[in-house]
Amino acid sequence: MVSGVRRIAVIAVGAAVTACGSYKPPQQVANGAVPAPPPPASTTASSTSTTTTLPAPRSLSVLLTGDILTERPVLETAAAAAAGTANRYDFMPLFAPIAPLVQSVDLAICQMELPVGRPGEEPGTKGRSPFGGNRLLAPYEIAPALAAAGFDRCTTASNHSYDVGDAGIDSTIDAFEGVGISWSGTARRPEEFPPSLFEVGNVKVAHLSYTRRSNTPWPAEPWRLAYTDDPAAIARDVATARAGGADVVIVSIHVFKELTSEPIAENRAFAEAITALADVDAVIHHGPHVVQGVEVVNGKPVWWSIGNLLSGMARPGASDRYTDPRTRDGLGAVLRFTETSAGVWATTWSSVVLCNEQRSRVIHAGVAALQDPALQDPALRAELEGCVERTRAAVPDAG
Repeated sequence: MVSGVRRIAVIAVGAAVTACGSYKPPQQVANGAVPAPPPPASTTASSTSTTTTLPAPRSLSVLLTGDILTERPVLETAAAAAAGTANRYDFMPLFAPIAPLVQSVDLAICQMELPVGRPGEEPGTKGRSPFGGNRLLAPYEIAPALAAAGFDRCTTASNHSYDVGDAGIDSTIDAFEGVGISWSGTARRPEEFPPSLFEVGNVKVAHLSYTRRSNTPWPAEPWRLAYTDDPAAIARDVATARAGGADVVIVSIHVFKELTSEPIAENRAFAEAITALADVDAVIHHGPHVVQGVEVVNGKPVWWSIGNLLSGMARPGASDRYTDPRTRDGLGAVLRFTETSAGVWATTWSSVVLCNEQRSRVIHAGVAALQDPALQDPALRAELEGCVERTRAAVPDAG
C-alpha cells in the first residue's frame, strides 16, 4: 500500500442483499448469469474522427459456502440416487437446486471438511479421534459432483483434514486436481503452501485457508496442514500475496467452538488481530456448524460462521448433540470486487440463505425457493421457512 491509501475500499450495499433474495449476487441479471460489463465508453476528438475505446473496469464475483460432511444420511441418499447405474454414489441431485447460483459467479469456493478418498476406496467412519468424535472419509465421487455443480475451488483445512493421515491429504488434492478444482489449506509437497496466486479473468486472486483445531495430532511435516494460532503468521502470508501482485485476498479459517450462536471471544480476538495486521479483503469462518453473524471488523467484512452446506446433521430420529435444526442451515457469502481506478477496488457483499433438506439432503437457496410458484409441497415449504427464519435471526439481511 502506498501513502496510506487502502488497496480495497469496502462498501456495504443494501441492493446487494436484495439481489440475493433470488439467489443472485449483486447486479446479476434475471437468467442467473453474471452480466457482461457495460459497453466501453468512447471519446471522439472534435477535430478528427478518431475514437478511443476505454478499457472496461475489472471486476470479480465470489461465492463461498459452508461445511461439506458426507455423513451416513448423505451417503445413503447419494447411493440411492446412483441405484441402477455403474456408480456407487450420485451427489448431483443434492446440489442441483443451487447449481445456478454456484455457476453464476466468477469464482465459487466450497469448504470440504473431510478428506476425500481415492476411486473405489470405502468412505465412512475410520475409527475414533483421540480427542473425541469420529475420523471420517468422504467418497471420491463428491469431487466430480462439486465440479459439475460449478465449484472452482475448495478449502481443505479443517479439524478433520488429517483424519486418515498423509494419505488422506494426498487423495483429497489428487481428487480435486483431477476434476479441475483448485484448493487451499493442505499440501502434498512443501511448495504447495502457501498456495500460489491464480487469475480469474484478469484479476489476480489469493485465497488462503487455515484451521485452528485438529481432531488428531498435527502432521509431522507442518506444511501438510495450514494450522496457525498466530495472526501475524497469516498477515505475513497476506503480505507475500500482495507483494506477488494479488488484487484480492480472501482468508478462510476453520474454528471452534461448535453450535454457538455467537463467535466465542477467542475467535473474535483472532479475527480482529488479522484484520488489523493484514491487508485482507474478507474473512470467512467455518466449523461451528451453525450460522453466526456478519460484521465489519477494522473495515473488512467478517462472516463469523457460514454454517453447513451439506451434512447428515439434524437427521430424522437423531438423538445426538447435532439434532439442532440450525445444523441444516448455511450461508453463501457473496463478494463482488470492482476496480474503480488503477489498483483501487470497491467491494460489495451480501449473504444467501442455503437450506439442507432434512430427509433428502437436497440443498436449496431458501428465499428463492420459497418465491418459486412451483413449490407446492407444504412440508418442504415449512422446512424452508424455518431455515430462513433461523438464519435471519443471525443475519437479518440474508436473502
